[in-house]
Amino acid sequence: MMKTAKEWNKIGLEQLTSGHVDKALDAFQKAYEIDPNDPEPYCNIGNVLASSGYNDDAIVWFKRSLQLDSDFSIARYGFGNALYNMKQFDEALQQYEQAAALGMDHHDLFFMTGMTNFHLEKLDESISFFDRCLETDPADVEALFTKGLAWARLGNILDAKQVFEEVVKLDPTHADGYFNLGVAYAYSENLTKAKKFLEQAIKLNPNHTLALNTLKQLKNL
Repeated sequence: MMKTAKEWNKIGLEQLTSGHVDKALDAFQKAYEIDPNDPEPYCNIGNVLASSGYNDDAIVWFKRSLQLDSDFSIARYGFGNALYNMKQFDEALQQYEQAAALGMDHHDLFFMTGMTNFHLEKLDESISFFDRCLETDPADVEALFTKGLAWARLGNILDAKQVFEEVVKLDPTHADGYFNLGVAYAYSENLTKAKKFLEQAIKLNPNHTLALNTLKQLKNL
């Protein structure tokens, strides 16, 4: 019995989960050949291409998907990711906001919206989205870490320090967490603790240039 477009799309997703990218793409192609009006396989091909670094090509497929269903929130999100990968942050944010307006309510969307706002220097907004991330996944170290960077950029060293302390508690191997904690303590004029955390960053990553240079400067004071 001949498979339907939905069945081929499901097979494609299963192949993708198993790491068989070429087989997944073949299945998605069969899906849209059977039903050219189904937006899902176009979106799935876009996701594969974007995750493989072919962002220009991915955008073509996301646009095809959205031409068929402009309210397809997952395609909006994928389109945003491709734009983000290309550092087109304003355009990426528009797609993420549209995905949210269409009802997408997901940790990954919160994280990517937070990251995009961070790159656009919309730091208060980025912190709000990282907080939403952490509500759904309190162990998201990268959301927590970038939230700390946002507080630091805003000049709120106390909150930044507290966040970086949480980062290294969650992930004791996070060299950048220790580095930024060291910098925060240096700003607070607690040089003993600053040196301790910078040394820990270097222990974890002996080639951490920023930590090496900062520690050298502190030792010369």
